Amino acid sequence: MIKTYIDDLERRKREIIPGTSDTIFKKLFTTIDKLVKEVIVYVVEDIKMEDLREMKIISNELPKENIEEKGKISDLVIEIENKIINIEMNKKYYKKIIKKNNSYITKIQSLYEDKIVIQINIDNYTLYKEEGEIVKFELKSEKGIVDKSFIKKYHVNLEVIYKKYYNKEKLTRMEKIFLMLKLVNKKELYNLSRGDELMERIYDELIKLSNDKRNLLSYSKEELYLICAKEEGENEGIKKGIQIGITRKENEIIRNMLNRKMDINLISEITNIPIEQIELVK
Repeated sequence: MIKTYIDDLERRKREIIPGTSDTIFKKLFTTIDKLVKEVIVYVVEDIKMEDLREMKIISNELPKENIEEKGKISDLVIEIENKIINIEMNKKYYKKIIKKNNSYITKIQSLYEDKIVIQINIDNYTLYKEEGEIVKFELKSEKGIVDKSFIKKYHVNLEVIYKKYYNKEKLTRMEKIFLMLKLVNKKELYNLSRGDELMERIYDELIKLSNDKRNLLSYSKEELYLICAKEEGENEGIKKGIQIGITRKENEIIRNMLNRKMDINLISEITNIPIEQIELVK
């Protein structure tokens, strides 16, 4: 039993917190301008790199229209000359996620009436089956006439890219960049990133951020024994030490979501953490 726990921890120490994690995603995309620009140019067909010279990341906390309205905090909001671009990382599917993301772009549109609003959703799941790697939505008339002054939505399907990687199909450079957000194995990420300046920067940043956040998963075997073994014996001590680490990580996640003014019921639905535990953290 002890060996199983230790082997699992050793395996986890070879992994990083993926870029699909909300905190890691935001730090990557607010730290590496080139990553943001390349993603936008790749996904949105009518934006060129020169259009992003004056790119500005603006507050992701969207203002309330009245005192009773719940706050909306998006992942990333970017302003360029005549466009507002909202980039969302959707780590896990739940039934209200589309409605939530639509509420962001509706709010942004009301704040920037003179600009075109574009939302890029990076989905860590398959929602639009058989649609391919990038799915585009825009407002059209019954005869197919596009309203170019309104909202555009794009969905990037990470699962499609991962499937190509898993099947050993050749990936484009941008597919490799998106794949780096999903992979957790350090060796795989290292090998994937070599020889490309941007991908090497992403790798370095992922390692740095993960080292700051690993909590119990970064403990050595000796540290695990010291957590509780003196009082409860070696076997039970390691079990409890592992549980302490899990609780720490859960509480960190809960705190982050509460800081974003998320509803307690929604937090419980997304994380599968009991409401009672969330109330205690609050």
